Parts: sequence; C-alpha cells; structure tokens
Amino acid sequence: MRRFLIVAGCMVLFGTIVLAASEGTGAPLSVKVTTDKEKYTINESIKLTYTLTNKSNQALTIDTAKFLQYPPACLIIRAPNGQLVGSLKHYPFAPEVPGLKVIWLCPLPPGGFAGIKLDLFHEYPDIFPTGEPHGFDAPGVYEITGIYQNDREAVGDAKWLWTGKVTSATVRIEVVKPTEEQVQELLTLLRKGSTAQQHRALETIRKAQIAELLPEVEGFLDSESEHLRREAAHAMFLMANPKFYDTYVEHLKSLDEMVRGYMAHSLGRLRDERAVAH
Repeated sequence: MRRFLIVAGCMVLFGTIVLAASEGTGAPLSVKVTTDKEKYTINESIKLTYTLTNKSNQALTIDTAKFLQYPPACLIIRAPNGQLVGSLKHYPFAPEVPGLKVIWLCPLPPGGFAGIKLDLFHEYPDIFPTGEPHGFDAPGVYEITGIYQNDREAVGDAKWLWTGKVTSATVRIEVVKPTEEQVQELLTLLRKGSTAQQHRALETIRKAQIAELLPEVEGFLDSESEHLRREAAHAMFLMANPKFYDTYVEHLKSLDEMVRGYMAHSLGRLRDERAVAH
C-alpha cells in the first residue's frame, strides 16, 4: 500500500496532504531520498522516503501532483545492469490525456517540506513477461535519485508556483539472494504457511530463481487457489527444467488457461523433441 506524507504543520497518510516547518535556508528547493536500510533480500519490502524542502526565505507553491499522482515519476532508478527500472503500475488519478493539466498546489512556508513514503515493493511489483527486470528482482546494487521538476506556468492565484528542476544525492541499495537459512524459512512457509504467506514465498522463489525448491513449487500447480497455481506455474516456466518434463505435459490439460500457457512455454524453452507431439 502506498503511504503519502506531506508536511507543513501536520502529517498526512494515505493520500492526505500535510504541512509542518523545518529549519534551513539557501537554495529555493532541495530533494532528499532515504531508505530504511542499505541491504535487502529479493522480494523484501523497500521503504523509501522522498522529501522536498523549501530552503528559501519566502513561501513557495509546489505542484504535489508531481509525486502524489505519479510516485515513480519522482524517482530515477537504475538496475545493476545500468538500465532504468520502470514501474508496471497504472495510476487512475490522472490519465495520460493530451492537453490534460492536473495540478495539486501546495504552499510551502520558508523551511516547510512536503513528500511521500513509498514501499518500492508495491510501486515496482513484478517483472515484465519478457523476463526483463522492472522491479528489484536482480541481485546487485541499485541507484535511486529523487527528482522534482515543474515546467508548468502558474495558474489562478498560484503566484509563487516554483518552476524548475532539482535532484537529490543518489542513494545506493544492495539486493541479495536469500541465504540458506532464508531458503529453509521459505520451505517452511510453503508447507505450513497461510495462503498469503505461501504466495509471497512462491514469489520470492520465482524472483530469486531458487531451483532447489522446484519440487515443492510443483505441488502448487493443482492448488485450489488461482493465485498459488499461477505463481507456481510462472516459477516453473522461468526455471524450466528437463526433470519436470512429465509435469509440463500433464498440466497442458489444466483447467487454468494461464497454467496451460506457462506449461506450453516451458516445453518450448526445453526444446525437447518429445514435446512436438503436444
């Protein structure tokens, strides 16, 4: 769930705006990005705080839509391979319509600040069907930079609407694969956890590509839960293994079309001549 925080006197969560004052003068605006820690395991929640501060000695007006409506637009994230990480989420508040201008104005007093708190696990939730990382699934160091940019002219009474661009210092976090102990914890969750815990465990196994747990994952292909079936099938596809050839063939008859699709693609990845008959 996304949690917003805007400050200038009070605090706002879940989309409500807040205001409070902080000390400091200097450049008109500054952006700061912080995370709750420096190292994370694949599929772990990454808590990030984005703060925009008025460091001038006069009140300024900002357009909070820049980070409230489009949270990923206020972040530049580079994966370990140098590629930009993009969110797959769609935000319903302001559709991309040519000519549409959505501005949420917020006055910041001298020293005032505004911002948001995000869980990047939810903002960048998954990997693209092509297998290219669009989240934090690949091990390595990620670089995160905050940005605030407004090139819109002032409207109505927004006399002091600030126009320009500021960026934060770059924050680096490391994402690592689960340890052996954590792998055993995942196994326990698969066997004894709640449906939600099993789903999160399957997600982690898929994203971290923990092939040693595929025999356990296989058992979820016939789960009564659609989410568990499909998550298991996705994992079996990404880690396609000849040892599970018979499983892929058997589940081509699954009543779940997505399971059937993953099984068919798994056979395609194996390039096993026996699969031609299917």
